[in-house]
Amino acid sequence: AQVLGQYGALDKGIPAADVETMQAALKIAGKAPPDAITVHPGADHGFMADYRPSYNEAAAKAAWQATLGWFGKYVKK
Repeated sequence: AQVLGQYGALDKGIPAADVETMQAALKIAGKAPPDAITVHPGADHGFMADYRPSYNEAAAKAAWQATLGWFGKYVKK
């Protein structure tokens, strides 16, 4: 299955090295279109949760738009 990953660059729980490892594994598996993994600069863990201090409006909006586009492309009705 295709994978979509939206990560915060400041997330200490999911470090950049782990994201890079996942990107490499997806590429090997043939599941890595250019928009498969996005790391949002300045965003921390939970950047989409508007009730948390880590909320990052710009990253959340960008990630949501990417998610909707992803669903439109890969989720069959």
